[in-house]
Amino acid sequence: MPIRPVGFCNVNEMLEINTEQADAIEILRGTGSALYGSNSVHGTINVLQDAPLQLAPWQLGLGLGPDQYARGSLVASHRGEITGLGLKALYTHDGGWRDQSGFDEGKLNATLTTGVEGSIPSRFDLAATKLEQQTAGFILGENAYRDPDLREQNLNPEAYRNASAVRITGLVQPQAALPGRLELRPYFRTSRMDFLQHFLLGQPVERNGQESAGVMTSFDWDLGDRLSLITGLDLEWADSFLVEDQDGPTTGGSPAANAIRPAGLHYDYSVTSNVAGGYAQLDYALTPSLHAGAGLRVEYVNYDYDNHMLAGNTDEDGVPCLPAGCLYSRPADRSDSFHQRGPSSACAGTHTGLMLHQRIARVPSGRR
Repeated sequence: MPIRPVGFCNVNEMLEINTEQADAIEILRGTGSALYGSNSVHGTINVLQDAPLQLAPWQLGLGLGPDQYARGSLVASHRGEITGLGLKALYTHDGGWRDQSGFDEGKLNATLTTGVEGSIPSRFDLAATKLEQQTAGFILGENAYRDPDLREQNLNPEAYRNASAVRITGLVQPQAALPGRLELRPYFRTSRMDFLQHFLLGQPVERNGQESAGVMTSFDWDLGDRLSLITGLDLEWADSFLVEDQDGPTTGGSPAANAIRPAGLHYDYSVTSNVAGGYAQLDYALTPSLHAGAGLRVEYVNYDYDNHMLAGNTDEDGVPCLPAGCLYSRPADRSDSFHQRGPSSACAGTHTGLMLHQRIARVPSGRR
């Protein structure tokens, strides 16, 4: 299940995943297969969370360390005849080994499974995280990291990052008389983040967020022991926004650099996106451990961009920055669609590929 909408991902989303209490983490290097979708361009990190039957009834954990570090964890589960409930929670406080660089972070994962003989097996997961962080700035000077006093200093004690995210995901497996296995994965996601960009002249504050929903489907055809085929259709809708503004005039650079970075709003826009993708992935077992595969993915992506400010590279009131215009340029409202028909590993388009890989270890059944 992707963590963010297509085209809106970056490294910050990694903090939203409970890797600390994960059952396993898979690392797939390189462009992903047709199964993984548009965000799988340079690699795939697949974090697997336990089902309730795999969790202990009760488990408490406590970790302590230097610089006011403390972490508490909770694991709990309930196994009924029809349903299973699982809970994992984590809270971390770190004072930071550099001056004023601590953080507080909480993570929660809750799982509900249902299904008895003759019914539709299903699983629903809630994942939530919240971070409040004091961000440390750069240290300056050649070999500054070797000086114990310099490497622990924080030249930007005012810097911060606050982030939160919630995801609700499902897995439904209808037990119809079909020539294979059908899986439906609906999901809803929301996230917010605001942070001081202390690394930029003027130190503007950025606030961004998104709400998104969709469904991922897959059908695993029954073609025998050595040959497998998975086909599916993925649909996604997202509404995202970004606002950036600067409290006061820029004073930290040269006169020319300061002049093109005005105070006030730099950006204020929202984007609605829609994605539809179909795929097929074929796998053939040459030997029990050596497999060959081929995949095809066709995807359509549309972005509707809505600029809530004056278009152009002026300040928020339309006053130009002299002599060359302001650094922050805002396009007018526009709509862009992407649909390629040739082989590609880009974020949107048609994905084709041939693979030869060796299976070293398999994920146990029921933990895909």
